[in-house]
Amino acid sequence: MLHDFSAAGRPMGNGPDSISRHHVKADSLPGRERRGRACGAAKWRARTLSVTSRAVLSVAVIAATAILWSPGAARSEYREIEVKDGGKITGKVSFHGEVPLDAIERYPISGKSPGCGRGHRDVATIDVEGDALRGSFVLLDGMTEGKKWPQAGEAVLDQQDCRFVPALQIVRSGTRMTIRNSDDGVLHNINMRELIELSSGRMVYGTVFNIAQPIVGEVMKRISPKKSPYLSVSCELHNFMIAHVLAPEHPYAALVDDDGTFVLDNVPPGEHSVVAWHPKLGKRSVPVTVEANGTAEANFTFGE
Repeated sequence: MLHDFSAAGRPMGNGPDSISRHHVKADSLPGRERRGRACGAAKWRARTLSVTSRAVLSVAVIAATAILWSPGAARSEYREIEVKDGGKITGKVSFHGEVPLDAIERYPISGKSPGCGRGHRDVATIDVEGDALRGSFVLLDGMTEGKKWPQAGEAVLDQQDCRFVPALQIVRSGTRMTIRNSDDGVLHNINMRELIELSSGRMVYGTVFNIAQPIVGEVMKRISPKKSPYLSVSCELHNFMIAHVLAPEHPYAALVDDDGTFVLDNVPPGEHSVVAWHPKLGKRSVPVTVEANGTAEANFTFGE
């Protein structure tokens, strides 16, 4: 809790300051009262020191927390410009090696999930077809200006048959998204969080929104992450419901095709950092140089 030092740091009404403000001298008081006043003043100073120490400690803890979150630097506003001699970045996101055993996670469905049936549900967290790592996102890092955002349709996150539809999507940061419950008689609780990676490599989570939807219907929520475009979506009541959203401030982002390939077009000439993000396996980045009207290649390999 933050302390208001303008109020807590200066005592009001009682204590030595109130005595001095009334110009009462301690040595003009009778002995017993003088000792009583001195004792009271000492106790007041001790209490003030204790409160001030706790306030300083609280501020120190808050400052330390702010330092922990500082790697997610403030996201700069994107400026749309006319791109001259723009090029392309093409590539593929691949997986090599043995697919891990937890690539498909099995979740039980029981009476604790009313309306969602019974038995179990298998959720593929790593989807490999051939060597293509499907379900991966690609974006340019740190873009502050470039092409205009294309006209987009309505952004929707639906809950159908106790599944998020779509499970993967890209929306512009700041977009108002329709959060819909299409499951009659099923209570859902949707929790969207931004995934923030610290310099230590540890992941922390920042809540974008957390709402309950007990009946069929929809609400509008603005998707405005503060520190990271990488978002996870879960249902607090049904842990087998999982989705992911990429919410960049610029349009240089893509969800890979089923064969793992992608294209980023109308990219300003120059040096860029291309990032591939897989919700389960994390991120990879490669530097590229885009020549005027040229095509650069950026390939990513996970699993090695």
